[in-house]
Amino acid sequence: MRAVTGRDAFHFRDEHPGMPRHTLKVLTLARPDGEPPVTVDEVESHLAARLGSLGPLGDRLALVGGRWALPGSWVRGEPRLGDHLHHRRLGPHERLDDLLGHLMATPLDRSRPPWELWLVDGPAPVEQALVLKVHHGLVGGAQSVRLIEAMFGAARPGSASAIDADPEPSTLALVRAGLRRWATLAGRSPAVARLLAPTWRWARDHDGRALGAAALSAPLAPWNVDVAGDRAVRIVPLPLPTMLAVARGHGATLNHVLLTLVGGALPHLVGPDADLEEVDLTATVPAERRPDDTSIAGNSGTSFGVALRARQTDPVLRLAEVRRSALAARARHLALEPDVKFAVLELGPAYRATYRLGLAEGRRRRRATYSLIVSLVRGPSAPLAVARSTVTSVASAGYLTEDMGLNVTAWSVGDVLNVGLTANPRSLDLDELGGLLVAELDALVEASDDELDAVLPEPVGARGVR
Repeated sequence: MRAVTGRDAFHFRDEHPGMPRHTLKVLTLARPDGEPPVTVDEVESHLAARLGSLGPLGDRLALVGGRWALPGSWVRGEPRLGDHLHHRRLGPHERLDDLLGHLMATPLDRSRPPWELWLVDGPAPVEQALVLKVHHGLVGGAQSVRLIEAMFGAARPGSASAIDADPEPSTLALVRAGLRRWATLAGRSPAVARLLAPTWRWARDHDGRALGAAALSAPLAPWNVDVAGDRAVRIVPLPLPTMLAVARGHGATLNHVLLTLVGGALPHLVGPDADLEEVDLTATVPAERRPDDTSIAGNSGTSFGVALRARQTDPVLRLAEVRRSALAARARHLALEPDVKFAVLELGPAYRATYRLGLAEGRRRRRATYSLIVSLVRGPSAPLAVARSTVTSVASAGYLTEDMGLNVTAWSVGDVLNVGLTANPRSLDLDELGGLLVAELDALVEASDDELDAVLPEPVGARGVR
């Protein structure tokens, strides 16, 4: 039994049926000519043979009285794989994206380990795919990459076929664990207060104008108003070598280039009420706190705000401004011990009250906490396979929050950056947004220095959008 940390609890606290907090990992399969498709039974056998190295798949959320009266615990058991595996055959006019939207809108069952794996048979171009639906509170972004490698990569030497299960805890044991955790948090309170004070002073002094972006500084865009309910998901493939060449040519990172594309695309979709001369679009950007962590469970990231410089029409100048904003925000944020923020999240009532007050203040000022979530993760690097099929592509789609109704989650795999887009279809056309991202990359390449020409032999738009 292990504690549900503040980072884990962050993804559970405000979840409700219209606002699920899970992610999707989409693995496209290819099989040799003449071979039959993979079956659900084969997927189950594949996982069962290596279950001992997939411990998080047996973790169940245990709360006192079924509620967050005290910090919760993860109880590890042997999962019944048949309860988590599903098979879906798409009709002749269905798209994989349609199923992804449905899966993203449907919450996971918290009475058992919060994950599902769907085997999808569909018409070309995606004949078969696996979709891992997993709660972010159970497995974070970087951890999910390692989980996928453990599930579908080369079997580890000595992999056991059984999970080392915990004994079923009594209510008294859960109460004791929760009280011990609270005692630890109470002992840290003076240090928490000292560390938070500079954060508050920094936010007050800069208000997002000099270093990144402060909360409640974003305009209330259409996608941040009607968030709960339905979901749409699209996967936009972008050429990774092109983006890396642009980044190197301007002394930037891949993340800076992605933020620049988003900052150029979204002004076309904000509507006439958003005055971008007065306030800027902003993104909350996850950052890994422990890059040497090798676990496949939990969450070890934090996040910081970045101004997207959406009013800047020159893509090269926008990239330079986004780079400065992101570097300064990240350095300042990480220096302020963001671990403290997530420790506070374990104090459920205090966190919930603060969060709700923030949302109410945002509505009063007609501001969003941030405009959207932009996450970039290095995808699996090891070859992946199941039965006779190999994995040819991996993508991810992230969840929405109460007032951040757009999620952009990009995974780099091979020569492709798969950009997963999630929004409520009533408030945003993701096909249009995907086309705008491709157009923005074309514009950035065209405006970049001539020395990039040697490594950019084809137009970006030729890659297309799926």
